[in-house]
Order: sequence, then structure tokens, then C-alpha cells
Amino acid sequence: MIALLYIRRFKYLNGSQRLREKFLYSGMNYGLAMIISERLGGKTWEELIKQEIFDPLQMTSSTVMSIIPDLSNAARGYVYTPNYTLIPVEFSLSR
Repeated sequence: MIALLYIRRFKYLNGSQRLREKFLYSGMNYGLAMIISERLGGKTWEELIKQEIFDPLQMTSSTVMSIIPDLSNAARGYVYTPNYTLIPVEFSLSR
């Protein structure tokens, strides 16, 4: 149900650049790619990443944040504040 609502929102997006003129990061586009991959692959995103990327490359210590039970040893993102102080990003924003 959430995927359907997510897809319906796309028609209301207005880009700040014309298509294919400039790269613009869009978290929603990556989310859409995830939904399409799950539907076409018949598996969860996490299962597809493991099967199609991690396993063929023998990346036995790699995983995705959404399925790590204990985040104490996970890599963490950082962001600069307006005064250029580096602060860690909350793990809850990575799931």
C-alpha cells in the first residue's frame, strides 16, 4: 500500500531542471527504483542486493542498514553543520 501511494506522488513532482540536462539527486527516484526492482525481481530489496551484488562479488561482510539488528559496529554517515562542525547522522535516518 505504501508503495502505491509513493508511486502516485510522482506525477505531482516538479523538477528544478529539465530532464537529462543536469544530474540532480532524488531520494524519491531511488525509492522508486527500489519498488520497481522488488516487483520485477519478486524479492525484497535486501534479498536482491545480496543475490545480485554482494554474493557474486563475494562481499561476505556487506549488508544493508535496514536489516542490521545491532548497529554498534555499523558505519555511520556524517554531515557538516553551517559552521563546518562535523556531526554524526542518526542511525534511524539510515533505515
